[in-house]
Amino acid sequence: MNLTNYCWIFKSAISVDQCQRIIDEGHKSFKKAKIHKNSELKNTRNSKIVWLNNQYLFDMVNKYAESANKNAGWNFQVDFIESLQLTRYTKNQFYHWHRDARNEPYENNHVNVNFRNKLRKISMTLNLTDPSTYEGGDLEFNFQDTLNDKKVSFKESKLQGSITFFPSFVFHRVTPVTKGTRWSLVAWMLGRPYN
Repeated sequence: MNLTNYCWIFKSAISVDQCQRIIDEGHKSFKKAKIHKNSELKNTRNSKIVWLNNQYLFDMVNKYAESANKNAGWNFQVDFIESLQLTRYTKNQFYHWHRDARNEPYENNHVNVNFRNKLRKISMTLNLTDPSTYEGGDLEFNFQDTLNDKKVSFKESKLQGSITFFPSFVFHRVTPVTKGTRWSLVAWMLGRPYN
């Protein structure tokens, strides 16, 4: 699939107060992050997460996702947002190279009917942390669909309140945090398989 834009960034779209509100809503019940049981990416992630299902967050994500999908020229068919993941990376925590999209759609008998026969098509990361308070923790992309040493990062995505959208099949990672704490809100938009 040839794309004109491999990501779409809304620079400092969310206020500092809104970022703190999101952190406050979930930070007390964190669990160690896991990767899908059938994934080839086991042991490539070290962070803590909590799932959020607040309607105002879904509304916010949907508004920006629709705009990114259109303005980036993707025009992917999407109709559902998975639960939102609040993620905390502290010193030495990371997420190695991976893709959010699975090779196959979710199963036809998935417990949530909104997942059935759908794929992750658009991924989102909202940086909740002032970049002056942590080091490392860079969101990096590899647009060549290989895991060589070529990587791309965007300074705008590290600004507090910036929202980065990208197709879920794009390889990306979060480099190890070397100082401080990085908080992010992550989401995935689902749709029917590509034709």
